[in-house]
Amino acid sequence: KDEILENISLGATIGVSQAKDNFKLVRATAENILVPGLFSIDNFSNKNVSTDIAETKSNSLFGSLTLGYKNFAFLEVTGRNDWSSTLPIDNASFFYPSFGGSFVVTDAFDVQSDILSYLKLRASYAKVGNATEPYRLRNTYNISSNTYNGQSFFFFGGNVPNAEEGAAPGINLSNPDLEAELSSTYEFGMDIKLFNNRVGIDATYYKNETENQILSLTLPPSYGAESRVINAGLISNSGLEIAINATPVETADFSWNSTVNFSNNNSEVERLAAGVRTQVLARQFNDVVQLVATEGRPYGDLIGSTYERD
Repeated sequence: KDEILENISLGATIGVSQAKDNFKLVRATAENILVPGLFSIDNFSNKNVSTDIAETKSNSLFGSLTLGYKNFAFLEVTGRNDWSSTLPIDNASFFYPSFGGSFVVTDAFDVQSDILSYLKLRASYAKVGNATEPYRLRNTYNISSNTYNGQSFFFFGGNVPNAEEGAAPGINLSNPDLEAELSSTYEFGMDIKLFNNRVGIDATYYKNETENQILSLTLPPSYGAESRVINAGLISNSGLEIAINATPVETADFSWNSTVNFSNNNSEVERLAAGVRTQVLARQFNDVVQLVATEGRPYGDLIGSTYERD
């Protein structure tokens, strides 16, 4: 029993953290300069001043446990729980763990070979949570910066096209039931060294799935708004990464090292929101080119229109 305990290594950490972000912005724009060459905000006939503020806060509790046996078998477990002010109170807490293990075959079985110098197998699973930007939970009114009866009204938030003086409804609908995004990643790999470490191979297969994505869903004009914030979608990425390094020539005075990399990633939008098959992610001027996510297609397709020709 004592011999087993002597061969075991154990490490553990636990901690807490708090992050606070405060953002304040005062923006002044102007046009129609009065005196050429004098660049002062008071030297313009038309002036506009806007302000923006944002404050977020998050609390975290995290820990890890590492277990090793005879320096050839290792296991690591981690866990983290975040509480974010940008999510509703019932969904503010989200937990994400990770598990990882590795096994050095050549050390475990004391492999003595002129060909196989080193072989390690590894596998891991990790989940990562992500909150959202502030102020996406409640619909509010924006106060226009136009003047009314000589009084300037400054607004907090984005610009509202053609807003009159006073309050105007926003063009983006919020969501009081938002949840955190969650990404899960599986990895399997091996590290191989051959011919007295003259050749090395590092190969990894991975699969990542992101669900509950926080998206801005485009709405039809009849809805009365341009977009709405939602949780939706499932996007997967899987692929293979291989790195081969070799030392074909090595003498007392000269060494030649070469590395070759190969990677392949397959992305697929498996699911969007109910009733939505294509979501526009970004637009170019006049919608000549759009960046879209389409079910059954890779994430981030570029689509556009062209002239029909005979």
